[in-house]
Amino acid sequence: MSSVTYVLSKWPSRVTTVLTAIRSPRSAEGSPWVTAWSHPNTGAKYGISMTEASCLVPDDLRACMALVEETSRPDYDKSQGGWHPRKKLKEMQTPGLRYVTVKNEDGALCGFTSLLPTYEEGEPVVYCYEVHLKPDLQG
Repeated sequence: MSSVTYVLSKWPSRVTTVLTAIRSPRSAEGSPWVTAWSHPNTGAKYGISMTEASCLVPDDLRACMALVEETSRPDYDKSQGGWHPRKKLKEMQTPGLRYVTVKNEDGALCGFTSLLPTYEEGEPVVYCYEVHLKPDLQG
């Protein structure tokens, strides 16, 4: 994995709750999942959704890839591994990966995170592959 990976395993009950939500991104009924957010400084409204990598529409996958390039390509270019878009795109389609996307009112992608729920040594964990935000959402 070329991305920084975080293992959230110190709070098993919270991780189990996250895993439950991540396993069923399509079942919003009765779920505590938040689907809207307003920027605290600008008041701009955004939609939030969760989708499995295999169900991510091609336009959203391209927008996620473009955001990775926009926010991180200089760091990839400086790294020993370099920037390899095909390899990155393949990684972004890892089976089981879940995307939490943030879109503005026009439907344009403004941010995303990708998460992989799994088990390590019998314990539920969530790997965070990526977090990318447009500059106006950072900070």
